[in-house]
Amino acid sequence: MIKKVFMWIGVFLYLSCMTSKVKFGPDRVDPSGVIPERNRTPVVLVPGYLGSELYRKEKDSEKKIYLGLSEALGLSNPDLSLHEEDSILPGKALREVSLPGGFFGVKVYSPIIERLQMEKNLDLHEFPYDWRKPNLHSGEDLILYLEKISKNYDSKIVLIGHSNGGLLSLYATNKRPDLISQLFLAGAPMRGGIGFLEDLMLGNSLGLNKTILEPCTVQTFGSVYAFFPVKEFDDTKNVLQTKDGKEIADDFFSVDFWKKYNLGSYGTKLSCSPKSFPLESYLKLSRKFKESIQFNSSISYPPIRNITSDKHPTARVLKGSETKDGWVWDISNSTPSPGDGRVTIESATLPGGYLSENIPTNYTHSEILNDPSVQSEILKRINSNL
Repeated sequence: MIKKVFMWIGVFLYLSCMTSKVKFGPDRVDPSGVIPERNRTPVVLVPGYLGSELYRKEKDSEKKIYLGLSEALGLSNPDLSLHEEDSILPGKALREVSLPGGFFGVKVYSPIIERLQMEKNLDLHEFPYDWRKPNLHSGEDLILYLEKISKNYDSKIVLIGHSNGGLLSLYATNKRPDLISQLFLAGAPMRGGIGFLEDLMLGNSLGLNKTILEPCTVQTFGSVYAFFPVKEFDDTKNVLQTKDGKEIADDFFSVDFWKKYNLGSYGTKLSCSPKSFPLESYLKLSRKFKESIQFNSSISYPPIRNITSDKHPTARVLKGSETKDGWVWDISNSTPSPGDGRVTIESATLPGGYLSENIPTNYTHSEILNDPSVQSEILKRINSNL
């Protein structure tokens, strides 16, 4: 049995290292491969942060660099840092990461994709995007994609956004509400929080790979800075405290704030330089994006369904202390609140003014759309609207 497993690993790694033509991506050919029928209802799935494949263009071919088994096992560590010109393109929404034959598989979006594809009255499209780029750019790309899709149908689009995909979906709805018939948000960090400080300062493991998303790489992603609260908005308050519980007034969209409190690339134990990427530009773009997802009373919104979980402890308050070398933060021991393990229920609640129906789930953040009951509730509301 062990020999067979390693044989399959070898076969997979060989195949994953081969280059091939990639004919999909939001700015190229529709990755869904759907032949539209005007009388069907278009559904667009927008995956979350880390939820789309990435390919690097190499001469006349494009090589998958995220996420294959070799990356998940830590046998391959391509540089995912965001550069102004890095020839990296999005592929499809991640289905699953597994060995050939189904051994040791981890399902990502395959359950919701397969469930929606079974519906004869629906056409499922997906919007994969480069989740490293600032949300403002990805949001505009999503609008262009929706405009393209809408030309092929008589009915408006049902939009389903998971995590960061939910933020992008709300952005698109605020810009083009005329294109959307229903909006489903799943585990979206609407009001921000401090959960992503762990990614920025400690990194994020993918399977057995503890290197591919190290802090100095994540800090170059323009998207992550849209996950923090804006002090003037109806966002999460009191997220930073001293060790004795005194609130620290936050201003996450000011470079001076990150520098003063040794956050992100200014962390006291990090070796990367904050000058290696345009932090100030990222913060300005992220704040503008956050402004664009606030409630607008002049818009006639489609029905909004918010899929959330409060069954899992989720980082809510980060405590720190000032030393002679600067501020030190106990990131691995943040004070938790109810949530989905990544986004607190408080953060997942839409800002003031929005009307939404809540669909509860017991599943964790990355698996929310894998919940069969959630899938049934989505289909129930889509079909009732038809």
